[in-house]
Amino acid sequence: MNDPLRVRFSGPLAAHADGLREELTARGYTPGSAALQLQLAVQLSRWMQARGLGVDGLTAGRVRDFFAQRRARGLKWQVSPRALSWLTDYLAARGLLPVPEPATESQGMSCWPGIADTWCRRGGSRSRRRRVTCVWHAGS
Repeated sequence: MNDPLRVRFSGPLAAHADGLREELTARGYTPGSAALQLQLAVQLSRWMQARGLGVDGLTAGRVRDFFAQRRARGLKWQVSPRALSWLTDYLAARGLLPVPEPATESQGMSCWPGIADTWCRRGGSRSRRRRVTCVWHAGS
């Protein structure tokens, strides 16, 4: 399928389908590439629905679980949270993702791994266009 408009959403991300299509177009995706990205987003949305999750329940850990299950099924393509960084960027920019919980020293990370071009907080202000992979803490 090469037409993003033909990708049909169900689940908690369905309400954002038009915005997600527009996001991919704005990022310069070709129709075929956008359709593939949207198909992955549909799979995530159905996975969320099967677990009773709304968009506000989409944590970094749950995204990692989604991709771990893809890898466990033997999939070799789109098996990392980076594959959906455009989606998490989109949701984060609209304040739809839960605020990441502070990490413990053993966890090390306190933000969404793999997010590029997202909102991040620094000194109480919000700045756009900062490339964030993750924030590491050595402890307090």
